[in-house]
Amino acid sequence: MHNVRATGGAPLRGGGSTRPDVLYRSDALSSLTPAGVEELAASPIGVIVDFRTEQERHSAPDVHPDSRP
Repeated sequence: MHNVRATGGAPLRGGGSTRPDVLYRSDALSSLTPAGVEELAASPIGVIVDFRTEQERHSAPDVHPDSRP
């Protein structure tokens, strides 16, 4: 995956910051290689949320481990 990063440490308006290792963001998972799928399966990421439109998801479906919803 390209451009994967944790969002932990982002400042909050009322003070403090977001917790580390809770939320990650990346580009589309449609180009994951088999090795990338294995790495994702071994990661602490539990739920994948795809914010693309239905048309975008249909034209380039995500590739991810069966263990992820």
